[in-house]
Amino acid sequence: MGEKPQNSADSRTRFWLIAGMMVISTVLFIIGGMMERNPSEAGEAPGVHEEAGERAHQEPASNERVLGFNLENPWAITVVASVWFVLAAGLFRWGQRLLVPVAILAAATAFVDVREVLLQLGQSRTSIALLAGIVTVAHVAVAIFALVTWGAFRRSSA
Repeated sequence: MGEKPQNSADSRTRFWLIAGMMVISTVLFIIGGMMERNPSEAGEAPGVHEEAGERAHQEPASNERVLGFNLENPWAITVVASVWFVLAAGLFRWGQRLLVPVAILAAATAFVDVREVLLQLGQSRTSIALLAGIVTVAHVAVAIFALVTWGAFRRSSA
């Protein structure tokens, strides 16, 4: 894992792995957003949904915003997903230059994901919390693997 990329095929494999993890985590993020907007399809009991819905109407800004943005808004989900998809594709165009920005973004979103897991657990939405936990693990894996790959490139060019 900490080895130097031997050739362009090895580098391409690493980029495919990172991009694949980015795409999978983004698709899961979109599914989670859809489940959150449609709690009845997430397998929740009707009473739990009504209670959570009432809380959401009573406290609209307390739990739903991060840095002033409502991340459950379909537009926000679309923007976040688009950024991830563009970065995943960009790895094949700009290569190692995107590894550090990808790692930083993945680490930052992992913190937001942890917050989401805790929020969903607090609202007894275990299926959404589980999905958010999987997305968190994927973002942490992207951050680590991107940094390890970047470090391998740095060592090979030195």
